[in-house]
Amino acid sequence: MINTSLGLHTLAVFHRLSQEEAYNINRDFNLRINREGDMKKRPIKNKFGQIILMEYTYKNEKGIKWFTLSNNANYQFPIYGVKAIITPMVLLGDENGHIKAANANDVIKAMRLYEVETEKISPILKNSNYYSMNRGDFCINFDIFELGLRCTACQMLELLKQGDIPNHFTERKEYDRTAHRWIADKNSFYLTSGSVVINCYRKHAQLLEMYPSFSNINKSLFVIRFEIQCKYPKLYSIAKNEHYKSMILDSLDDTTDDKIKEFIDELQCGGQNLIPVDMLLSDAVSADIIKNISVSSFVKAIITP
Repeated sequence: MINTSLGLHTLAVFHRLSQEEAYNINRDFNLRINREGDMKKRPIKNKFGQIILMEYTYKNEKGIKWFTLSNNANYQFPIYGVKAIITPMVLLGDENGHIKAANANDVIKAMRLYEVETEKISPILKNSNYYSMNRGDFCINFDIFELGLRCTACQMLELLKQGDIPNHFTERKEYDRTAHRWIADKNSFYLTSGSVVINCYRKHAQLLEMYPSFSNINKSLFVIRFEIQCKYPKLYSIAKNEHYKSMILDSLDDTTDDKIKEFIDELQCGGQNLIPVDMLLSDAVSADIIKNISVSSFVKAIITP
């Protein structure tokens, strides 16, 4: 099977910075934009009109975008950092990168390629091992055609929407001024809780909206994506499980560079405990997250003929 797959769709990693590093990294991004012309930037403002984030992306989609954070709203405790959002299969140049889920080997290759890309921009971005994982979108793709099911993706999504909503989750709806009522998106079943989002949707409809020029878009016609978006609090609770180990933290000893230890100490004491990137990127973690979030009724609707 090609499209039916389980793994990771997107991950976000965070690197805490000093004020000087934040200045230098924005300078390096601007130098790259002016020198190569292959990137662009977009300021993101808060409700008071202050620029709190600067988004940097490639003009041609590469599967990486960066946000630099410069939050001076609280002058006693200013926060500086950079967050990278990575779509592994797109970064690897897979022709079906916007459809396929990445397994553990794919993610390892993508993170190596990420470091190659960052070397061209700024030395501050290098070495993804010492970032902290900030968000992970774990998913399972079901290709209705590959599984031999006698229905369309639209029909399957309608069936999924009839299932019970798990405890502590709320379905997202928008108010329709014409119909004068709250209506859910016809192409997705989107459920939210404090630290987890469940999004079950027709992949073809999502690609038409976000990446209409994707060359293999028609290969997604029969794909239903079942996605568990874990925010930092959920990732941290999972990472505390002794079952999951990090080679990065285990490798820190008396010979480890002091700067690396200093960064880890600052990150852990700065309001965000370190979640090593390698800890939650295994195939076993992906399977456990999909299985253990209380949504088995949705998956069962698809895999049971």
